[in-house]
This record gives sequence, structure tokens and C-alpha cells, in this order.
Amino acid sequence: MATRDRDSGGGIRGAVHSHLSAAQWQLLQALRLYEEGEDYYSVITLAGAAEEIFGRLSQKMGLGCSLDRLKATLPKLSERFFQQELGTREAAKLANRPKNWLKHGEDPLSFDARFEAEEMLERAIQNGLPIITSSVNESSEELISNLVDAITRYDERNFAARSAGEQT
Repeated sequence: MATRDRDSGGGIRGAVHSHLSAAQWQLLQALRLYEEGEDYYSVITLAGAAEEIFGRLSQKMGLGCSLDRLKATLPKLSERFFQQELGTREAAKLANRPKNWLKHGEDPLSFDARFEAEEMLERAIQNGLPIITSSVNESSEELISNLVDAITRYDERNFAARSAGEQT
């Protein structure tokens, strides 16, 4: 857990940092940026980092993680709908392709940034919510409350958008 000593740039200085706290802040900022709707690249990057940290923590707690579920599901979908074999390593690579492209800057890649941002947010939330709301979470009540509120707004917004799309 990080201390509350903030510098003028909004960062935390002179503190002991935890992966849990970092992941919570990353997810909170990713949700904020998504809500603003202008920087999907940063949403993918921040949510992707949070998803990885929460995933490792989830696995340590025996909860599994969203990437493991994708690695189990994508090969079955590929076989059924595309008649193509897809190994778990290839499934993981496919699921993380935009995130890894943003980190490593390889050749141009075609993808829907908003869709990928939503996918990465969903994965980060799936991995993080059990940890965020657990009693072992030692983060500040304010951070947890802000994060739960941001997740709730995200869910409500997406539910309303899906409902509106179904009615048209």
C-alpha cells in the first residue's frame, strides 16, 4: 500500500508500493479515460497492466484469471466457427495482441481501439473485482470506494448502450 504523500505531478513519492495498489490505480485511471472516450490506447495499456497484476494475484488466491479462461475458450471457438486449430499459446497471443503491440511498437496493426479497450477493461475488472472487494485488500477505503464507483458507472453505461442497441 502506498502512502498519501503526493507530489505536484499527482504521483506518489517516498512510499512503499504494492502491486495491488498499482493495479487499482491503473484500473481507476483506465476507467476514467474510457469514460472520457478519447484515449483508448492508454485505456488498453493501463487496463492491460492492471489485468496482468490482478491475474497473478487471482491465481495465487486460487481464483483463476480471465486470460486462462480465454486460453480455454478461444481454441474451441476457433475450431467450431473457423475450423482452425488454435493452441493455448496462440490464444493468449491473440487475446493480448493490441496490448502487446502498444508496448512493443511492431509493424502497423489493424484493430478497433474502443472494442479492445472494452475487452481489456472487462478482463481487468473480472480479475480485480474479487480482490478489490475482499477483506484482505489493505488499500484505502477511499480508493476502493472510488474504484467500485467507477466500475459501477462503467457497467451501467455499457448496459444502457447494449440495451439501446437491442431496441433499435
